[in-house]
Amino acid sequence: MKRRKFLGITLMSAVAIPLPLAGCGSEGPFPPDDDETEAARVLRAYLCADGSALASARRIGTRYLARFGDEEEARTDLRPLVDRVLASASTSDAITELEMSVTSDFEDLRVLAVAGWTLAETEARICGVLAVAG
Repeated sequence: MKRRKFLGITLMSAVAIPLPLAGCGSEGPFPPDDDETEAARVLRAYLCADGSALASARRIGTRYLARFGDEEEARTDLRPLVDRVLASASTSDAITELEMSVTSDFEDLRVLAVAGWTLAETEARICGVLAVAG
């Protein structure tokens, strides 16, 4: 089973665990820009996320974004991921590149703990974009 499918399945089960977070409703921590909105469409496809899985990814993303001092810092962190997704020729190409990036993050130990999850940096940023524009 691929990690993104595993995450999609397990994120659905995370809904049962209440997380006291601000900004977890239908509104993200700050309003999305057009690029973030377009990238979120591809990132939802990457996670196969809808319904409760998307809500869980957004909660994790909100926790990830809370690490930054302000909106500008958070957008600066998310920008390379958004740009990379938008530069891909297709959704399929973007998903392939995201898979390679997540693998590389784990191989190079670029991981962090967010809301009880150990995530590759790329995965945390994916959740961050979904928190903003999910």
